[in-house]
Amino acid sequence: MNLNSVAAHKGATQSGKPQPRCPLRHIPLLAGLPDEFVDYVSGNGQIWQGQTGRVLYQQGEPEQFIALVLSGCVHHVLQGPDGREVIHRCSGYGDLLGETALFDPQAHSSSAFAAEPSQLLLLHARHFDRLNGEAHFRLRVQQLLCNRLRHAHEFIESISLHRLEARLARHFLLEIDCKGCLQDNGVAIPLPTSQSILAARINVSRPKLNAQLQLWQRQGLMLRRPPLLIFHDLAQLQQIAQRG
Repeated sequence: MNLNSVAAHKGATQSGKPQPRCPLRHIPLLAGLPDEFVDYVSGNGQIWQGQTGRVLYQQGEPEQFIALVLSGCVHHVLQGPDGREVIHRCSGYGDLLGETALFDPQAHSSSAFAAEPSQLLLLHARHFDRLNGEAHFRLRVQQLLCNRLRHAHEFIESISLHRLEARLARHFLLEIDCKGCLQDNGVAIPLPTSQSILAARINVSRPKLNAQLQLWQRQGLMLRRPPLLIFHDLAQLQQIAQRG
């Protein structure tokens, strides 16, 4: 099943006519590109439905496709020989996964799995020549790779050079930028899915993470009020993040 058939099935009007425009055109990676190219992506992509925990690919498997996130969230996980896991990146709506396969297909450097019910559009190696033939698309993917490299440097710096409280503060500030909403007593973000997931994202053991969170609650920096986590003093959180 591809995105055209999904759109035609779900978007039919009472007269039986499908929606005139492909929903992919709203994704920044494809916005403004030629209609013929976007239709090619839509018509040749394979829909992947993933419930929470479903694996898209494993670390070490050959890179054979790219994937565009249509909904949900995908976690990228580094797995050590002792079984320890670190989540080094999260991909949401409009993000591209496995993009290095377009230029230098080798083996996946990390695993990817659905962090929540997710829908992706997969394009396999047989489509790569056509994708690379669109100059503006290729340029956008190259810019994406540059951003990935910057993110990797920041991630290495964070886990190598910063203490737990600074790493945790930096993580929450990023979450506030993306998902924060004002409350009467501060700024709120959704509670993390689990402490185990949060611990894997900042590369720390769950007991140490739990101890730090409880300390911040006792100090009045934050308040846990399901389904929200409320921060009362962003200036203090920023100071903690800058201590390194």
